[in-house]
Amino acid sequence: MLKGKELLSRSRSSRSEASFWWLGQQSFILKLAGSTILLDPFLMPHEKRRVPPLFDAQECAGIVDLVCCTHDHGDHLDPTAISGLAEHTVAKFVVPRAHHRFYHGHRA
Repeated sequence: MLKGKELLSRSRSSRSEASFWWLGQQSFILKLAGSTILLDPFLMPHEKRRVPPLFDAQECAGIVDLVCCTHDHGDHLDPTAISGLAEHTVAKFVVPRAHHRFYHGHRA
């Protein structure tokens, strides 16, 4: 199983028009129209995870273009991941309007 920078680099360099990689839980990397998108990034260790985190937010620098969180469950809207991604990437964030307050200070 690919992990860390190797996984992120492979997703970034994919020549497919559309591709995706499962990250465990309900998290995915999507490659669409030349953009690398994290969908519901759940990057923190947790005893109920079936798959340990495959990378951390710091490894996403220069790779992730967009972060999308679908709803407010810990495995979909991970505050540790969001803070780290906001700090280490220039990604834009898309979140439900009801949770916009959570991203105050981030690029939501």
